[in-house]
Amino acid sequence: KRKGSATALIEGIIRESQSRGFCGIVKALTLTRAKEFYTSIGFTETDYSSELIVTEQTANTVLLDIDQRRQQQPFD
Repeated sequence: KRKGSATALIEGIIRESQSRGFCGIVKALTLTRAKEFYTSIGFTETDYSSELIVTEQTANTVLLDIDQRRQQQPFD
């Protein structure tokens, strides 16, 4: 496990979604054990059991939160 690598990947995917005209909307089909990670960075559950989403309304908030967390973490 590399600290922050999964978050950096999600950040890149959201930014690419925005640049391609999808407004930052990202859906993820997750394993049960990964749901906590996704919800901790701003994904919300849908009506489907393993599907989580970042909506257009939350995409910028998620990116801002990721940036703020990154600034608060000390370098290892």
